[in-house]
Amino acid sequence: QYTAQASLIGLDVAAEGPLQKNSRSSFLVNYRYSTVGLLSKMGLDFGDEAINFQDLSFNLNFPMKKGGNLSAFGFAGGSTNRFDAKPQAEWEEEKDRYTIDYDGQVFGLGIVNQFKPGWASVSIGASVSGQSQQRQSQGTDVPYVAIYSEYYESARLLASTFLKAVRKINDHASVEAGITVNYVDHELDVSTETPLYIDAFYPNVAGTVNGLLAQPYVNWMQRIGSFHLNAGLRYVNFSYNNSANWEPRISVGKSFQNHLITLAYTATSQWQQTQTYLALANDNLPFSKSNQVALEWKHQIKTGFSLASSIYYHQLYNVPVLPGYEQYSLINQWEDFPDGRLEPTGKGRNYGVEVAVEKRFYSDVYFMATGSYFESLYQVNAGYQDSRFNGKFTS
Repeated sequence: QYTAQASLIGLDVAAEGPLQKNSRSSFLVNYRYSTVGLLSKMGLDFGDEAINFQDLSFNLNFPMKKGGNLSAFGFAGGSTNRFDAKPQAEWEEEKDRYTIDYDGQVFGLGIVNQFKPGWASVSIGASVSGQSQQRQSQGTDVPYVAIYSEYYESARLLASTFLKAVRKINDHASVEAGITVNYVDHELDVSTETPLYIDAFYPNVAGTVNGLLAQPYVNWMQRIGSFHLNAGLRYVNFSYNNSANWEPRISVGKSFQNHLITLAYTATSQWQQTQTYLALANDNLPFSKSNQVALEWKHQIKTGFSLASSIYYHQLYNVPVLPGYEQYSLINQWEDFPDGRLEPTGKGRNYGVEVAVEKRFYSDVYFMATGSYFESLYQVNAGYQDSRFNGKFTS
């Protein structure tokens, strides 16, 4: 089967089918090219910004004997962007002040093998992926532009592997055990030229963060009458600075007629961004951590039609903060750099409610409608205030 389509985003061609006749193995390949980039090369002017991208992805699938399956996948792509600074009279946002050159590339290759040796269902996989980007921005020649020029270069390589086995104990219980190991190597080079009085807010950073993130885990699933139990434990260790944490998780569900109520608790960890480790000797910062509790209710109204709602609460701790500056918390960090030597003593909290109505594909119609109200807060002195990401609602 072959498909070709054109949209405002891009030109898209795809092909899929069996690798051989009378074979269950199959392939899927897709290629896209930017419509804007193509029209720009034909001479059309799109104003201040020139954007171009292309990408290729594929998937190969080989069903094996005894219910096994082998698959291989990959993708590669590149994009460029040039933005020309606008005249001072037309400035409406910060970006309008700068001429920006951007170039980015990404790739990934992987393989997954699923097989059933008899005692369990086993999956093993490995992949390697990379991402690089370069950005050069030059400010217009006016005295009150905060950044005169900025150079940003990032190269990130990620090699991943996993192994898991699922064993069915009986009709009501099963156990899963496994491990995931990721090797990350992230090189960052950032230099910024600013007026002397704000240099401290834009440090020049160059260095590499690399290490193994290993996560062995075990998970138990049990059904007792109308109750469903799911309990697990994961250990996380990042060799870059030997940050480690135990992450227990448990959920209990109760089935009623057309209803399911589930109460869940999960502990999670998050490593810091590369620029945080590299800036101002913050390389020994531990994981930021979170305790998360959620209560969910699902109701199957009729065939293909369901209603779900949940309430949740996240307690954040071990968040890096800047001593003596109560307003500073890494909860609010986006792409910026730490302003000093941080300490993992900050706290935060997220809580909210979500509602979703869904009609699955049945009788020619399907749709999904969702809404969420939430609060995202971080600790300031003895109280809490809105974080950078406290958008209040989504729909």
